[in-house]
Amino acid sequence: MTVLEARRIAWGTSGRNGGFVSPGWAARGDQIRKHVGTDDAKMLFRLSMEGVAMVSDAIRDRARATAIARLRLSVFCGTAAGSALPLFK
Repeated sequence: MTVLEARRIAWGTSGRNGGFVSPGWAARGDQIRKHVGTDDAKMLFRLSMEGVAMVSDAIRDRARATAIARLRLSVFCGTAAGSALPLFK
């Protein structure tokens, strides 16, 4: 496989993974039940839901931390009062 980038490696699509998270597993539910039984299959699905929640929480926390950091930087640079050019739009 050859990947061509317009600017530098990972500049465009090659640097992105699609950014999706979903519950469940690659195997179908009936296949999982066959190997581990109904109760454990349900537990495994709940575990996958916990994984989705963990990723969601991490994204929310990262967004909150980024917003706070940007606000602190804008106040430090005087952009909150409009005395300088804003660093972030």
